[in-house]
Amino acid sequence: MRTRLVRILGLTIVAAALLGTSHGAQLVAATSCTSNSQCPTGTLCCYPCGHPGCQDECLTPVDGHCPRYP
Repeated sequence: MRTRLVRILGLTIVAAALLGTSHGAQLVAATSCTSNSQCPTGTLCCYPCGHPGCQDECLTPVDGHCPRYP
């Protein structure tokens, strides 16, 4: 479980670094979700990476939408 959490947090940190602050991205604690209703206020349930196999996470929206990853 700890390895999985570290991997999820690591991907979130890398993704936030790739987006940079110029896109308005803010790092939030990785929280798995299946719908927006499971996320804290101000976040959306989004696919957190640009490759298959990731699990949706609650992320801070960029321009009102889920962040886009390469």
